[in-house]
Amino acid sequence: MYKNTITIHTLKFSFNLNKDQYINILKNECKRSKELNINIEHNRSKGKKIFTEDGLPADQYTEYHKFKTYLYEGVTIETSCFKRECMGNTTYIKSTLYLRINPRIFVLGLNDLPYVGLFDLSLTDNLLWNLSHLLGEISNSTLSLSNAVMNRLDYSINYDLIWRNLADEFMYLLTQANIPKGFELKIDKPRNKNKEYIPYNHIKIENKSYAVSIYAKASQMENQSKKITYPDMDESQGVIRFEIQTKYRKAYNIKKKYNIQDIGTLIKRSFEHGYEIFTQILPRMYGHGDFVRYEEAINKIFDSTFEKTIKNRMIKLVKLTCIYQSFDKALKQLKTEITPRESYYLLKKFDDLRISPITISQYSNYDIFPNPMALINENQNFIWDGSDKPFNLGQLYYRNANEIYLELLNIHTKTVGAEEDYDKKIYNDLVAIIDKYPGVKTSALFAPDPTVISKLLFLGKLNPSLFNGIIGKEQIDYLYNLCRNGC
Repeated sequence: MYKNTITIHTLKFSFNLNKDQYINILKNECKRSKELNINIEHNRSKGKKIFTEDGLPADQYTEYHKFKTYLYEGVTIETSCFKRECMGNTTYIKSTLYLRINPRIFVLGLNDLPYVGLFDLSLTDNLLWNLSHLLGEISNSTLSLSNAVMNRLDYSINYDLIWRNLADEFMYLLTQANIPKGFELKIDKPRNKNKEYIPYNHIKIENKSYAVSIYAKASQMENQSKKITYPDMDESQGVIRFEIQTKYRKAYNIKKKYNIQDIGTLIKRSFEHGYEIFTQILPRMYGHGDFVRYEEAINKIFDSTFEKTIKNRMIKLVKLTCIYQSFDKALKQLKTEITPRESYYLLKKFDDLRISPITISQYSNYDIFPNPMALINENQNFIWDGSDKPFNLGQLYYRNANEIYLELLNIHTKTVGAEEDYDKKIYNDLVAIIDKYPGVKTSALFAPDPTVISKLLFLGKLNPSLFNGIIGKEQIDYLYNLCRNGC
């Protein structure tokens, strides 16, 4: 579920209907809603007074219906009809059916972490079969997928950092993004009115073609008006979700660019299309560098071979970003003093140093967080160039911690003395190994793969409490649970 693979999250199709199809679908769904005791959302646009070709007064308006009869199957049905009423006669000008689908729920149901998990593209054929069956059911077999127009296609990827505090700190940095030209920052208030709006657990930017959302999944689920089942909440704690919500224009351009004729191919190639959009937008929001501590960013700039003027501007941008807690606001202020070309050149210098103007708080337990594009690249089936190599958490801020635990694991066996002496030897060896890695903060010392620690604990019959003061309580609790489950 948490394999870092880009997939689809939401699909929306539209179908043009004739008068008979529209009336039949409306009648069937109203009847089904009544049988299931489900409310129907019904709206009508403000009418517009016109005169017909015969000079008769008429009223034109659009009527909307939203049905939740298949909601637990991951499907929302909507209809719209543009009508004209004149002298008691109604003319159906244009009628449309919309299907909005959560493909994971639609194929797997609600029993398999429906809110945290994402769709497996290998199940695309199952998805298409279910869609054909659904269309036949609601339209009395008068519609098929060949009639469908793709209105929306959302690409998503989950990145699981395991622990909530780590995800929250990373999310805090991500909310300080630059807003690229042509995009607008959007604020989505919680659907649950009892929840306080917290601006640091998500960011959303939007233009005419698509929207980009990055958010802490646990916070997003807590803000939902509906109750989320416990297994989903438990699994969501360390998850950061990256999401692209394409609109009709973007979906159409993708089909045209790749010469895709059918919906099945469009879905199966969504990995490729989503990756292309992520590579276009994320570097514009965060650059190519990693998030490091304020002091380290300043020192790297000082130690660089750049001209003094460039260094001073880079340092100023770092300071302003820290003050405003916004890369966007800082860059806008700096642009009042330099030309657009100088601004572009300045940001390239940050990329050369592989750091971001967004820096980590002095109160953080972590020295470095990866660039978001590096996370997207991890485990993707592409050959990368040198600008953004595939990144594994173990390669940066977890790298030394993992090496420490692996080295500790390699030098110990079950045959070492009494348990008390073994604990003491483990601890002394751990301290000695840490000394070989001076860049590691002991408060951040836990492995990217907790099974490494668990295996060590299991082989040595070691009590996790030994790690008190070296790793946090959350991580220790996690280790206890792993050991209880057999390591």
